[in-house]
Amino acid sequence: GIKGCTEKDLEDEAEMMRRLDHPNIIRTIDAYWTAARDEVRLVEEYAMGGELFQWCRARRRRQSRRPSG
Repeated sequence: GIKGCTEKDLEDEAEMMRRLDHPNIIRTIDAYWTAARDEVRLVEEYAMGGELFQWCRARRRRQSRRPSG
């Protein structure tokens, strides 16, 4: 299994993610395990605007350039 997880653990986690319904959380549509690569793949809704990491980095830069006061 994947780092000590059982298939049941992964199925339970995927089911919990599919049930989440919140406007600030990207919806998980499906999850499946690829035996050939021993990976879990998530199918999630598309979120416009790029990667969250890049957005956060740009925001920190803008905030650090603002004059303090």
